[in-house]
Amino acid sequence: LVAANLLQKREDVEQSLAAVAREMAGACNMSFCIISLLDQPNEHFVIAAVYSRKAKNIARLVGESYPLAEHAISVRVITKKSRRVIESISDLKLSEADRAYMRQRGAKCFVDFPLISGDEVIGALALADTEKERRFSKEELDLYQALADSVATAIHNIKLMEDLNQHATEMTMLRSIVLAANTSLDVEEMLQSSLGKVVEFTKAQGACIYIHMDN
Repeated sequence: LVAANLLQKREDVEQSLAAVAREMAGACNMSFCIISLLDQPNEHFVIAAVYSRKAKNIARLVGESYPLAEHAISVRVITKKSRRVIESISDLKLSEADRAYMRQRGAKCFVDFPLISGDEVIGALALADTEKERRFSKEELDLYQALADSVATAIHNIKLMEDLNQHATEMTMLRSIVLAANTSLDVEEMLQSSLGKVVEFTKAQGACIYIHMDN
């Protein structure tokens, strides 16, 4: 799928997610798409990417965090691990909270999909049309869900790769510190050398080591 391939091929994850949001909106013929990821311990959504056909400067929302509890639609999507479809803002069965949620975003219709990798919900992908209400067929929704699933898998793989790279970096740092500590019998020189490696790997401006003396 195009969306998943964009994530796999680009090195800039933020730029890749922005492209995915744009492609998802285009593929689903919707005017708005937002990809949000759950933080730990799953109390907030962090906006990872957003696309709007009309709104300007909407990319500034990327990185913003908002409490999951304040958004009833997203809470149901996350807890039930199932999509939420609202075909019309004027639907009489729609709760006032959901109607206000859509009105705030200028949405005439709204679809929210959980991003699931394995058994874990890692976020949500929401699509909205700000111009017209729509009727969605089951085939359409299943296709959109398949697209969202491919995005979730790609994001999960990126996270795994980032974790592996971080672990490799940490192991390299530890080996360098141990090597630096073993190259000198002089304690002061050994500590200075080890501290230099810590500063190098952490990119800190400075560091110090405190030694507790019994007296």
